[in-house]
Amino acid sequence: MNRDNDSLIEYSIKLPRDPRFLPVAGEFSTQKFQEQYGFLADAHKTELITLRENLKRARKLLLSSPRELQAGRERDVNSLELAVKRAESMVDKDRREKVEQEALSEMAKEEKDRRKQGKGGWWMKDCSCRLRFRAVNRLTIRF
Repeated sequence: MNRDNDSLIEYSIKLPRDPRFLPVAGEFSTQKFQEQYGFLADAHKTELITLRENLKRARKLLLSSPRELQAGRERDVNSLELAVKRAESMVDKDRREKVEQEALSEMAKEEKDRRKQGKGGWWMKDCSCRLRFRAVNRLTIRF
């Protein structure tokens, strides 16, 4: 085979269109993410509260509604129940992530102190599963 006659395939690397995913943006930091988007947890909690109030009102309307309106109001109640479940899962997820992040930062802080005392190297990847398990157990014990 003659390598001079072989054609080379040229390809271009596709860059993402979203500037958040460009290499210039840097690495993902969960701590910075929590600082910048921490307000979402509060928004999820207030959304859950308003959805529960709306569901309570919709159930009262369903009980006092005439027959011709009951089917529509039952659908409203069902959709509100699903929305409440979604909101509850978001609040639970936020709480779980917060506890996990606190556990990871606590372990990192302890490890930093141990290194100052002369302990050898240790990396988070080695025990992240154990830390998450401990954090989830701590979460279930609190509530």
